[in-house]
Amino acid sequence: MSHQTRQLIVPRWQRELLRLFLTFFAAALVMSLFIFQLHYPDARHLQKTFVKLDHRKLLHVAQDSFYRNLTAAEARDIASFNFDHTSAFAYDEIYATLHALKSGRSAVVPIYDFVTSSRQHGGTLVGNAGVVLFDGILALHYPELRSLFDFKVFVDTDADTRLARRIRRDVMDRGRDVLAVLAQYERTVKPSFEEWILPTRKFADIIVPRGAENTAAIDILFQHIRYQLAERGQALPA
Repeated sequence: MSHQTRQLIVPRWQRELLRLFLTFFAAALVMSLFIFQLHYPDARHLQKTFVKLDHRKLLHVAQDSFYRNLTAAEARDIASFNFDHTSAFAYDEIYATLHALKSGRSAVVPIYDFVTSSRQHGGTLVGNAGVVLFDGILALHYPELRSLFDFKVFVDTDADTRLARRIRRDVMDRGRDVLAVLAQYERTVKPSFEEWILPTRKFADIIVPRGAENTAAIDILFQHIRYQLAERGQALPA
């Protein structure tokens, strides 16, 4: 008896979008609105992708935009501040923004300057999106945020890869010294990952190993997204 194998075909733009997301450390998804939550995104690649896909009503919102301003005492001793701690983010503002977007309303996303470790004046008005992708290292930590997510994905990447990507990002994009990045990793980043981030795997709907290398997971995830959108009377274009 002969057997036929059917292969799911995912359009190139969809595969590339999810490949970019899965390149980074961990993820989760909310829908809709869909909100995709990922850890340690490469903002440059994401921005280029969303510019190309703007007409498809996709919106990217990063948790990193919601770092709160430091107090005077914290700013004086900034080397000791833990930017991976749950208290480093303006949680109420994150929730209000995502809740508004999921309800179909516009919202203002803050603009954070990673060179000065402070917010810039004003913000970016966003809204009117059929698919919202949200990324952040601690998005799965908060129960109220998890209640907004329709689909949550944790992308499991080994520690060496995470460190290499962090060094590349902080040195190239944020003008930091390699030794300072390594010191921060040992002092706050690694302990925070183990205490706050890694335990959130249990809240994910799916855990994807190997990130962007896992092409089978990319195909399956997009088929799931397309199905869920169809159930809600929406559609991702091919």
